[in-house]
Amino acid sequence: MDGSERIDQSFTFDGKVYPIGTQVDSEADVVFGGADYGFDLVHTEIIAIGLTLGVRAVSAKATIESPLLNQKGEGELQVALPAIGIVGILHPFPVPILKSLAVSARLTGGTIGDAGSFIDADGGVEWLPILVLARRLGYRYFHAEGENDGDEAEVDLSGPYGSVTLSF
Repeated sequence: MDGSERIDQSFTFDGKVYPIGTQVDSEADVVFGGADYGFDLVHTEIIAIGLTLGVRAVSAKATIESPLLNQKGEGELQVALPAIGIVGILHPFPVPILKSLAVSARLTGGTIGDAGSFIDADGGVEWLPILVLARRLGYRYFHAEGENDGDEAEVDLSGPYGSVTLSF
C-alpha cells in the first residue's frame, strides 16, 4: 500500500513530528495470517455454531516521508496475538447438489492487556467440495491497536478476499 496525502491531524512517527496540513508520502507492506482450532456447539444439517481458539500474526513495515520537512520515518512490527471467536455457518440449500454451499460469518478478537487488542471479522460464501476442504470468498475487516513504551499504533485493514481452508 502506498499513498500521498495532506494530513488532517498531527502525529509522531519514528520520533519525528508531522504537523497538521503537511504533505506526506507513505508506503506500507503488511503480511497477515492466522490459525484457529474450532469446535461446534451446535451442528445440524442446516446450521453450525462454534467457538474458535487461535492466533493472529501480523508483520508490517511502514515508511512515512515529508519532502517539505526533509524528514523520513521508518517502522516495523511483528506480533502474534491469541484469539477467541465465534463462527456461524448456514447451509441454505439442503438438497444434495447444493448441500456443499454455505454462508458463513466469523467474529474473533483478542487482547494482551494494555499493550494491544484486535477484532477480526469476516463474512462470505464457501463451497466445501470435500469434507476437509473449503473454498471461501468474502469480505474481511481487521482492526488492531497497541502501545509500547509510549508509542501508539492503530491499524485497519478491510476488503474482499479469497481463501482455501483445510479442516482436520
